[in-house]
Amino acid sequence: MQPPDTSAVTAAWKVMLLVPGDAVDLFTDALRPFALSVAAFGGEAMDAEWTVEAYLETPPDPGPMAAAVALAASAADVAEPHIACLPLAPTDWLKDSLDTFQPVQVGRFFVYPSHYAEAIPAGSIAIRIDAATAFGSGEHGSTSGCLRVIDAIGGSFRPRRTLDLGCGSGILSIAVAKRWRAPVVAADIDPEAVRVSHENFVENGVARQTAAIESNGRMHRLLLESAPYDLILANILARPLIGLAPALRQYSAPGGFVVLSGLLVEQAQQVLGAYRQCGFVLRNRLVVEGWATLVLSR
Repeated sequence: MQPPDTSAVTAAWKVMLLVPGDAVDLFTDALRPFALSVAAFGGEAMDAEWTVEAYLETPPDPGPMAAAVALAASAADVAEPHIACLPLAPTDWLKDSLDTFQPVQVGRFFVYPSHYAEAIPAGSIAIRIDAATAFGSGEHGSTSGCLRVIDAIGGSFRPRRTLDLGCGSGILSIAVAKRWRAPVVAADIDPEAVRVSHENFVENGVARQTAAIESNGRMHRLLLESAPYDLILANILARPLIGLAPALRQYSAPGGFVVLSGLLVEQAQQVLGAYRQCGFVLRNRLVVEGWATLVLSR
């Protein structure tokens, strides 16, 4: 990786890697500590080549990033990918997102931005979310899958306690709080997501029912004190979900539901295998735009 040219002023930088599909999680995890956001794009086959893109506010330090990518390549047993670093023209990404984000209807949930000025559809559960610095506006297939599950199980199930792990914008916590008027603990490893979630809880009038905390999902005192949970939502990525299987077994209440998403269809079976080893049973599987959502119980 060559040091980027910093002679021109730029508002952001993009780092790109071309990697095997079955190693996407390793390389996204490698870039995440350096980036504002990381995304991956590819075909349906996991052995095809995928593009991993990371967006940074300042030029990356070539040494640490190259070392992280090299470790990921070693762990995946693949050749080290070339790291391309490109300056981006000055752009107000947040404003662009706000301007282009349109309302989304998912089951009974109607997710809309703050600039939406029309009437909320009758019978809908309204969730006000702006596309911002934390993931979760209802448009992505994984978020949509989780919202559909919350809507579908609402008729015959009422959780007493819910855990939203990897809460992002807090959209799923808001959906649960509005659907059942039940308490929710929302946790994320990213402090910015915790901040955004809390703001969204206030905006949606559910701040009294929700608590947003910074946590890696395993050891936080509040997570343990509030367990067991009748409903656990974890919309993350395949690799961390596999690692969390024993912890979610500890947190989950017998007869409750665990909803896992952030999975490509090809990754679902591997994740399911890890949870079956911890005593979970598959109750349903949804696929939305190539992203799988698994509904489990124990």
